[in-house]
Order: sequence, then C-alpha cells, then structure tokens
Amino acid sequence: MKISEVILERIKGNYALDGYVKGSVARISEHIASNKLVFFPEYTDHDVTHFEAVLETAVDLATDKSLELMTDIDFAALTTSVMLHDLGMHLTKDGFETLVSPKSPMVAIEGFGDLPWNELWVTFLAEAKRFDAKKLEALFGSNYKPVTAFPSFSEPWNEFDILLVGEFLRRHHPRLAHEIALHGMPSKDGTLIQFCNDTSEQDRFLNDISGLIARSHGLALRDTFSYLEKHYNNKIETRSAHPVFLMTLLRVADYLQIQSARAPSARTDVSKFKSPVSSREWSVHQCVTDISNISDPEAIDITAHPQDIDTFLRLEYWIRDLQRELDMSWAVLGEVYGLHAHSGLNKLGLRIRRLRSNIDDAESFSQSVTYIPEQIAFTTAGSELLKLLVGPLYANDISVGLRELVQNATDAVKELDSLVNEGVIEPTEGRTDITADVQVDFVQDSCDREPPTPEIVEVTITDRGVGMTADIIKNYFLKAGASFRSSDVWKKQFEESDGTIRVQRSGRFGVGALAAFLIGDEIEVETRHYSEPTENGLRFSTSIEATSINIEKVACAVGTKIRIKIPEHLQGKVGNLLGYSREREVNQYNGISQYFGRKPSLKYKIDEKDIPWDEKCFLPTKVSSFEGGWNYFETDDYEVNWSFESGKPALSVNQILVSGTRTNRRMSGGTNNAGIKLGSDIFVTPALSIGDKSGSFPLNLQRNAYAGSKIPFQTELATEVTDELLFTCLWYLSLKEQSSFPNYAGLKNLASWNRSGFRWLHCSDGMVLNNPRFLQAYNPQFALARYGGVDDWAVAQAIVDSLPKQSLFIHEANEEFSARNFNMKGKLTRILQGDAHYFTRKATKSQTVFVPSSFVDLIIKKMKPGKDATKALDGLVQDADSNWLVQNAHGVKEPEAVQKWRKQLSNDGLDTSVVSLHELSCSEQPLKESLDQVVFERWMEIIGQPYLPKSASDAKELQKTLMGKLGEKYKIFEQRANEKKQRQKDKAKKQGSGYS
Repeated sequence: MKISEVILERIKGNYALDGYVKGSVARISEHIASNKLVFFPEYTDHDVTHFEAVLETAVDLATDKSLELMTDIDFAALTTSVMLHDLGMHLTKDGFETLVSPKSPMVAIEGFGDLPWNELWVTFLAEAKRFDAKKLEALFGSNYKPVTAFPSFSEPWNEFDILLVGEFLRRHHPRLAHEIALHGMPSKDGTLIQFCNDTSEQDRFLNDISGLIARSHGLALRDTFSYLEKHYNNKIETRSAHPVFLMTLLRVADYLQIQSARAPSARTDVSKFKSPVSSREWSVHQCVTDISNISDPEAIDITAHPQDIDTFLRLEYWIRDLQRELDMSWAVLGEVYGLHAHSGLNKLGLRIRRLRSNIDDAESFSQSVTYIPEQIAFTTAGSELLKLLVGPLYANDISVGLRELVQNATDAVKELDSLVNEGVIEPTEGRTDITADVQVDFVQDSCDREPPTPEIVEVTITDRGVGMTADIIKNYFLKAGASFRSSDVWKKQFEESDGTIRVQRSGRFGVGALAAFLIGDEIEVETRHYSEPTENGLRFSTSIEATSINIEKVACAVGTKIRIKIPEHLQGKVGNLLGYSREREVNQYNGISQYFGRKPSLKYKIDEKDIPWDEKCFLPTKVSSFEGGWNYFETDDYEVNWSFESGKPALSVNQILVSGTRTNRRMSGGTNNAGIKLGSDIFVTPALSIGDKSGSFPLNLQRNAYAGSKIPFQTELATEVTDELLFTCLWYLSLKEQSSFPNYAGLKNLASWNRSGFRWLHCSDGMVLNNPRFLQAYNPQFALARYGGVDDWAVAQAIVDSLPKQSLFIHEANEEFSARNFNMKGKLTRILQGDAHYFTRKATKSQTVFVPSSFVDLIIKKMKPGKDATKALDGLVQDADSNWLVQNAHGVKEPEAVQKWRKQLSNDGLDTSVVSLHELSCSEQPLKESLDQVVFERWMEIIGQPYLPKSASDAKELQKTLMGKLGEKYKIFEQRANEKKQRQKDKAKKQGSGYS
C-alpha cells in the first residue's frame, strides 16, 4: 500500500516508528490482497486502494496548523488505524470459525461490556430468526428465505448463510479491528495472525490506541472517553498522541469515500445484485461524479446524478448523515481541546465544516431528472383513520376490546413473575386493591331492580404486572400496530440466546389500547414500571381523538390499571358479556373475556361482588398436562394439549379461547373448529389448547379463527394421536372386548356416498384400517363383500377365518336391503355393474355376485326396474347348488365354507344378503400426499404390521412393544382406561345389570 508522503516524512527520523508502521502496513496489505471479501461478495471495493484513499483523505482533512501540532506518534497511529478499521471484513471462513468458537483466543477487551464472540454469534442468530420480511429482503434479495438453523462449519454453506455472516461482521467489525490490533487476526484451527509488532511497550501502546481509533468508527465518539481515562488517565494528549482528533479524521475520511471509482459501471452492467442494500450502495457510489473544495474553503461541494428516487433518497441520507458527523466532530473537538489555547491544541481541527450538493435544492434539481426528487409514500390521517377502522377492524365486537386488555394484563404478570423467578429483580411490594393477579371490575347502572343482564357504566382492568414506562406508553401503548413485545428491549429481557421465549405472550398485534376504544370513548390509565420508585407512577386520560396527552407523575403500585367509561349505547352490550344474573358464572359458554387460565389468576367482580368460576372450564397448560382427559406434547415453539373428548373448546391459545363465531361457543373437536384442520383422512381435528411460547401461532386479527394453511405441529400431532389410537385398540383387543372395539373418538367417520363403509375392515389376520395406505401395505388377494343382514362380530370373524390368506371381509348392513326399501333396486344395479368398496373396486381382477332370488322377485314385481336395472338383472343365472341367482358364476371360485354359510342364510329374512366375491391384484397405486403417511409410518414403527391382530395374546405382545415406545405416556393411557372401565362397572351396577 502507498503511504502518504506527509506521513513518511514525519516518521522517517524515528526508526522504531518507521519500522512499526511499514511492517504493519506490509503485513495487512498482503492479507487484504490474498483474502477477498468472502462474506461481502456484493460490497463496494474494500481493497488496498480503499485504505489508501481513506488515509490520504484523512491527512488532507487536517488543517495546516493541525498537521504541525500532530506528533510522529499521531501519524503512526493514524496510518495503523486506517489499515485496521475495515480489516475485520476480510475474515476468512476458517477465521470466522476460530472467532466464534467457544475456545476462541479472541478475548473481549474490558471496558465496553462486550459478550464473548461465541455468545454474540448465538444471540445474533436468535435475532436473525426474528427478521421480518423487509429485513430479509434487504439482506438476501427478493428470493429470501427465513433464517432457521445455521449449518455447522463441516457442512456446505449456501449464499444466504454467507450473507448472514457478512451482516454479523458488518455490525461488529469495528470491535474486531481493536481486538485484531491487540490479539491478531483469527485464522485456521484456532490460530491468530499477528499484523502489528508487540515487542516493546511503545508497540503495545500503538496497537491499543490504533485499535481504539479504528473501533471508534462504530461508536459514538464520547463512548471512547472512559476507556482513555481508565487506561491512560488522559483523553486530551495520550502519550504524545491525540486520539480523539485522530478519530474525527478517520470517521469523516471514511464517510467521504463515496465516488464512482468505488462502484465501476462495468461491474454493475454485468452483475445482478441479490441484496437491495448492495444495489443501492453501488448506485449511490456510481452517481457521485465529483467531490471538490473550490468555492468555500470550509465546504465540500458534491456533484451527483442519481438516476432514480431510491438512489436520490439514499444519497440525501448520506449527505445529511455526513453533515451530522461533521457537526458532532467539531462539537467534540471543542469539548476536548477548546480550553487548551496555552498548548495550541485548541487549533486542532478539520478543513471542512459543511457540505453542499447539487441536490440540496430539490426543486431546481428536479428540472434535470425525469422523476420527482421527494419521498412520497402512503401515510395515514391519524386519529381520523383510527376512528374509521377500529370498529370494522374487530367487527364492532366489544368482547374483543375486553379480551385484548385482559390478554395484555396477563402477559404483564407473566413477565414480572419471570423476572422475579430468574433473579433479575426482587419481588415487588404487590397491590392491595386487587385479590388476584388480574382483576376486572364492572360497575352497573344504579337502579331499583337488577335487570336480567346489567347495564354496565364502567369497566376497570387492574394487574400486578411489569407496568409501563413513559417510553413504552409513547412508542408502543399509544401507537397502533407497535407491539412492545416485538421490540429488541423486550427480547433482550425474555429471550434465550437461541431465540426461545422464556415467557408465553398472547399479545402480538400492538392493538391493546386501540381495541379498548371498542368499549368506550375515553380511557384512564394508571401505571408504574417495576424499575421506578413509588412516586414515579404515571397517570393519564385520553380519547382516540386527543391531539396531546398530559401524563402526570403519581404514587401508585407496580402494575397497570385501565378504567373505561362506557357510553350509554354500549352499556347493555357490555352487560351481555356477563350473562344472566340468576345463573351468572364464568364457564366455557360464558367466558366474559375468554381467558380460562389458572395462572395468572383472573377475578371478575360486579359492584364489588365476585363472579364465581366453574372449575371445569379452566384450560390445561404444561403444568397441568394429561389432566382432565387432555394429552400433551411439546415442540420448539408450542406446548400442545389435545383431546377428542366431547365438550372441550376446539381451539384456545395461551388459555384464551378462539372460536369460529361469537354465537357458537359449544365447540368440539369434530365440529366447529375455528378454521383449523388436521389434514388427515383418518382422524378428525382434536380440541387444541396451545401454549404459544413465541407468539407465532397463526390467528387472525380478531383472534376468533385460525389464519394458517396447516397446523405448524401437524406432524407431531398426528404421531401423538396415532400413539393413543394404538393404545386404545390394543387395550380392548387384549381384554377380548370386541364389542367396544374400535371405539376411538378421534377416528373420522367415512361418508357413505364414497362406498368406503366402516373405518375398520376385517381381514384374515385381524382388523385393518379402511385407508389406502394400510390396505395397500396389507396387500389383500381376496375380498368378500356382504350387503344387508345384521352386524355380528362373531359371524364376521367366522367368515373371514374361512377365506383364503390375506383376505378382506366388508359388511355393509344397508337399509336398502334389510328394510327392502325402493333404493335397493339402484343399490343392487350398481353392485352388478361393478360398484364396490373403493379399494376393492380398483384392485378387482374378477368378481362373482350372489343375489337372493327373493330380492330379484321383489324388484321386478314392485319396483318397476328401468333399462339399466333390467339389463343387470337379466345377466343373473340360477346358481347350480342353491336357489340363489349368480352373476359371472365362473369368475371367482367360492370357498366351501363361504358357500355353506351363504346357503344357511334365509332367502327372505333379516339375514338375507347380497354376497360379492372379488379376486384382487393390489399393484402399487399412486397415493395422494397427506398427513396419513405420517400416521402409517408411526404405526409401522411401533407394531411393524399394517393390521391389528385378532387374538388377545398377540395384542398383549404388541402392548409390550408399545409400552417400551411410549414410556410414561403408556402408564397415563393405562390409568385412564382402567378408570373408564371402573366407571362403566359402577354405572352398570347402579343400573342393576351385570358387567361382562
């Protein structure tokens, strides 16, 4: 690298300094030349020429008097700091591995509160997983993908992984510059490359002061003062160096490196940048055609020709930011050196104070371009827009307002408890004005007689939660759509380093205060943050139309109280939330705010009288998992309680009920499911009570319906449901209680129109699920279908035992035949035309149908068969061995035992049936993608066969396998089954009947 002649001239007389500077520059230059910007493939040039330009500009920025005052130590430190300032961006992949290794030799420098690099990297990855679409597109381009797991160093990295590391280094390369100066550059296998000599005390001083100057371009200037004073007891003149002045030179010189030479048009012509940030940076550099200092000795004139509005706005921001940097630099120079006229240090300064450009006068500049040089975008009309939107946004449902406020209150309590339990803060003094964690007080209109539903004139929601600061009130509570629980401040308090949340949160849209105006036109808020003393509570009243809000300091307890005056036209509607006075209680069908959690506790009062709770309505959590008929499992983001028991709410999140409609709260897993579907042809959707740890479960804005396309944890849920299904089936089979088998509430009923019949089919080996995957895996070779007659387990088992191996028995006890109704004509016609159970129909090679003659006689005499029916019936012939009629008598050979059973059936009785025999060929058939594949794979993983056995002994053997797979969960299922059996016994005994 070429070093400025001014510098070389000043240090040449000091051989130690001369050797230090030239050695450092040579080693760093060699590294830069041999190691390109691995993690910044789209950045503007940061090669040696950039470092030369920054150094040359820094020298040019110093006034003549400043150059006289600068010492040889200053020139050595300035040169080295320029070489160091962007050096961290030239890190290699091997070097990055060393940097973020738990055993990294890169030790944080005391005085800046830095995390170790490995912890900083983990924290960054956790933040990256929360990047919104705007941030992701800025980093990765329009084809971005969300950040999930990051690959190990032994795995291949894609372009997104490389750009993500680049973003991490971009943020922290100023710190890295300081550490490189002291420790060296991270390299392969935990080694460090030393660039700067450290053989003498002066070398070590230069390393530290040069590193600090380089570090300063990522800090506020004043943030370096404490380090200088602690280590050198002087920020003005440190061992003959003037580091604060050198910092201003480096910072402004680095800003001024904006010119078309750093963004050559040849590259932009052939490159398509993925990152919009890179594209904008190159465009800005390319548009600057001249930087001069001619007309005003203290000003820089910039000439630029931005070709579009984005480049114009970015250039405008850069000019504004550089002017701010100049103003700050001059202010700090005056603060540090202004009183040192006796030594002349008050003369240390920069040649320039201000910037001028040809885009300053936007109106004049607009004459030279084809676009309007002004930031124009959608804006809102403030409170007027909120007034228009707040009602329709929530379908004018006042219950939403109460729910949002209670939801925010319970979140606040969870947050305070988390901070206390983690030892972050001491327990607060608590509140004396409430007797629960959250309390909702209703005040009704005073009247001589209480109406069935009261007229509520005031609602107050009080919590003992974390409370709010003035900043939270201003920037989150009163700002529609701004959720404090999405802010970096909140995440630092309640997120683990891997991105997991330590406290469940229900609020996510930033609409708590806005929704409160569904209940009333004015709210009064009293709050105190846990970090504030008693006298620093805050109180204010506001309406949605307020142009300014007076917030007063008051003495109050930690937590928040929100009081809402109810306008007359809404008093009855709010009263309706409480239900009728004679039977008033909080239950599943009258949830008031729809919160059903035990912790945090919630109490409702009306005129200071408690409203009682139905104990059965509380929703489960991780703590109460497997209680009350609920099952439980966890994923990274969710704690999932599920159940197929009737009467349970279909969907709730963080103990807050989600319902499909306001009028239908009586939801069960198979009916109104708030828009959520499991996506299985085998199972219905169970009732779900979800602990949403990250606030990411997809709900619509009103929180009354699911807003996703599929359940985020549907694979895990299907696996869990399969486990319970297998337990239930094997339990009953092992007890030989076929009369109850397979009574599993989660199985989906099959529609009769698709000829699927029952959920289970008898097979030669036991029972098989009536599902394409299971049937194809079983690979049946023969099937007997019986239409009509009475269901009888023993008869069915006897029939299937008489069939060839790998056979199916399908019984449709159709009313068409048993009741001899008019539909039997169409049913029989379809059977004779080849209709059958869907899987059997597709796999049939040949078919023989036996029809009782009484059925044919009845159809001909009473039902006036049409052309199709007549043709089908004409195809029947007399069976040679019985009085039955037969179609395709030589198609399928009838087993002797089947023939014997068929002949025993009456020709015209309750057991009279049509019998169809099928020879099958189950070649591989394409199966549609569905969650049933997960069910099938889990089933096969546990019992290794696609069917359930017919013998109790075989079922017990499979139970042992299941017990080993399920562990403690099996014991819970077993306890429930025994309790259910005992209840059935007790019920039978009470009714005076025996129990078998």
